[in-house]
Amino acid sequence: MSDALDHLARPAGHLLARVDDLLTRFGAADDDPIWPLLRRVRALPGEATAALTSTLRAEPITAAGAAVRARTTTYDEARAAVSAPVAWEGPAGDAFEAHAARLAADLTAATDHLAATARLADEAADWVVRTRARLAAVLAEVLTSGEAVAVVLGANDAARAAVTIATRVLTALDSAGVDAETISHPGRGLRSGPVSALPPANYERITRLSY
Repeated sequence: MSDALDHLARPAGHLLARVDDLLTRFGAADDDPIWPLLRRVRALPGEATAALTSTLRAEPITAAGAAVRARTTTYDEARAAVSAPVAWEGPAGDAFEAHAARLAADLTAATDHLAATARLADEAADWVVRTRARLAAVLAEVLTSGEAVAVVLGANDAARAAVTIATRVLTALDSAGVDAETISHPGRGLRSGPVSALPPANYERITRLSY
């Protein structure tokens, strides 16, 4: 499904290709704010925008999150099965109960991890939507700006105009990177580590199994 960024991709691509060329040929002043932006984004505005527009999509991430969330049902069913009471007495029954309790706890932890991963996918998909909308808004502004006219017509101040456009686009991309850092880690707050040892079972006494 196309969005505003898709609709702006072609005209913005032509403009930003000129911007990239002017930046490569003429650069900018040593103290220009564009340099730290270029270092953080690590790409020219035209290259970065083209890559993001074609590859960064929310739909596959949303679908992956739904698939992971659907798997939690299997774990819930398995946990219910191992947690069902069994009329088993004696040492073997005690050992079975301990193992079943541990397995149920591990299944609960696995379910929690799956749920956290699904939430991560949801947050990542929301971030993609925000990022594409932010970049589309900036592109709409620069396409109708005086700087765009200067770049396209090759005016005397075209190089300076290219720096201004590049700064706007790179600022949007840099903000998207900062925004991405707020996405939760899927394993945060969940139990992890080696499986704890189960108590040893004593099978010397009589075991009774009721039917």
